[in-house]
Amino acid sequence: KRGAKPAWPKDLPARVVAARDLLAEAGMARAEDLVERFKGVKAAEAEKLLESLAAVGVAIEVVSQGGTRAWRLLGREARA
Repeated sequence: KRGAKPAWPKDLPARVVAARDLLAEAGMARAEDLVERFKGVKAAEAEKLLESLAAVGVAIEVVSQGGTRAWRLLGREARA
């Protein structure tokens, strides 16, 4: 078994950094990816945080033909 999931940060600035770091590492991520990565985060909360990163120009939302929402850092090419 892999190591235990880290706890979702309690303060907003640390949550923003955690989400940004996941996008930088993964290239693209869904709210569910944050849920899988951190203990204590709910999908709706993760989605709002990713939407917020897009709202301030840090990330961009990418919607698949099937309607799946994902985000990537602005200025990064989407990975296949």
